[in-house]
Amino acid sequence: MFTAVYLANNINTDWRITFHYFNIAMAVMIATIFCQYLFTSIDEVNDKREFLFILGIEFFLIILELMLGYSVGIYFCIAAYIIGLILPIFL
Repeated sequence: MFTAVYLANNINTDWRITFHYFNIAMAVMIATIFCQYLFTSIDEVNDKREFLFILGIEFFLIILELMLGYSVGIYFCIAAYIIGLILPIFL
């Protein structure tokens, strides 16, 4: 919840300023959700493996974009969030 409030308060009209802070916060949120799925034990048939796969790809792309910087990383940022939205439809 803290990360969501942090994101809401730090969004700026100049994305270049907000890029690192926003994506660090998103990486923390995705890592938290990944750990929640990883450490739950549900006996029912569920999509746990698929969600872990999608969250892992998203987390990897966000970390990669943070290391590359704004000029190249923005493309990985867009790809990470599109994959997070579209890939669950196909899995």
